[in-house]
Amino acid sequence: MEIPFRANLLKYALIAQEAYSAPPDIGRESTASRAIIRGDTVSFPGTNNAACMLADLQIDLHRSMSLGRIHKGVWDAYCAIAPDLLKLSPVNVVGHSLGGGLGLLYAGSLCIVGTPPKFVYAFEPLQITPDDTLGEVLKAHGVQVVLTHNGHDLIPEEPNIIYDWKQPGPMLELCETEYPYPHISPDPILNITDHLIENVIKSINSAI
Repeated sequence: MEIPFRANLLKYALIAQEAYSAPPDIGRESTASRAIIRGDTVSFPGTNNAACMLADLQIDLHRSMSLGRIHKGVWDAYCAIAPDLLKLSPVNVVGHSLGGGLGLLYAGSLCIVGTPPKFVYAFEPLQITPDDTLGEVLKAHGVQVVLTHNGHDLIPEEPNIIYDWKQPGPMLELCETEYPYPHISPDPILNITDHLIENVIKSINSAI
């Protein structure tokens, strides 16, 4: 991978990190429905409160006519702020973990209303759909989707226990691992710590 691309990846990973600590420009901090706006970029934080945890665990499916079957917790969190989000026309959509899932859903919605972003950077996104519809919508509208997987992080590759979850595009491996899919390490701590946005940033930095 070319260094300029890695440098760009770092820029948006830092914005994804900022979304955790900055007051939201859209939504409320105590909910799973919040985002920050930084110039031409909208960024969603991941799970860091009880409302986010409830959204993560609500794995029933919402059937969207335009975007296919969507993780209901993510769908509900997105819909709570969708009217404000859809007033914007960002060039870049960014998110980490749950925020990555929200970002992908937001980007798909922007495509449907006719204002697709150019890029989506979803760092360690949870899987939010069991079908190809969302990925096809993003591809049809020329959105460049960057989905990262860091080390032994399990979140982007959760076991398909109830639904055959999938990502709306190929995963970009940020670093090499000794173990193949599903990237389970003998040290279970790595399965958790490799997910953290600060460690994602470290992996990007080490490659630049």
